[in-house]
Amino acid sequence: MAQTDSIDLICWSKQSAEKYLVQVKSCQLTKSHKKDILQFQTSLGSTKVGNAKQRRLPTRYDYDILALVSVEHRSALFYPVSSVKQYKMTRHVSMFTDPENEYDTWHKTIEVLNDYTK
Repeated sequence: MAQTDSIDLICWSKQSAEKYLVQVKSCQLTKSHKKDILQFQTSLGSTKVGNAKQRRLPTRYDYDILALVSVEHRSALFYPVSSVKQYKMTRHVSMFTDPENEYDTWHKTIEVLNDYTK
């Protein structure tokens, strides 16, 4: 575990020896207002602007991979940080019930990240 503001995990590829910084965001369906939708807060920290605090979107300097985790389904979806364009992301529960989605989103994310380093 990495004890920083925006990094929860560090993972690496045995094939390429690349290290990836991972931010984990979790949500519980039982605490959600809508029964079929999970909502994840994807923005980071806050900076003080005048008297108000303003949240910001993450960048590649914060982490590499965003993991959205459904607690009840024990399943995750993965996204490269470059795809985070909103302060909140919503996903339908069905995205977490299909095991192929976890596998597919991981591999697509790694492909995008590998393109960064070329």
